[in-house]
Amino acid sequence: MATLRPLQTSRPHRHCKSGGYLVFDDGSWSLAKSWGMNPRKRPATAVEYDARQIAECQVQLVCQTIMDTDLRFRFVGLEADSAIYQRLPGA
Repeated sequence: MATLRPLQTSRPHRHCKSGGYLVFDDGSWSLAKSWGMNPRKRPATAVEYDARQIAECQVQLVCQTIMDTDLRFRFVGLEADSAIYQRLPGA
């Protein structure tokens, strides 16, 4: 299992062996729900990001745009607030 930083998700195959798993937790996380980045608590967030970016669940967006389109991985399922992917054997 691998834990990735957000910028590393553009190349998930580099961080997961064949047959291994990637777990993306906090699937419903957004800046709006964030304890430290919420614009009500940190007004600068509203200046740095637009309303769509603040509301967007970024982890889900990564899964939809990168993981779901990468043929080297298959979606295993959801557990709690985590999306689980497996790198296909030989991929």
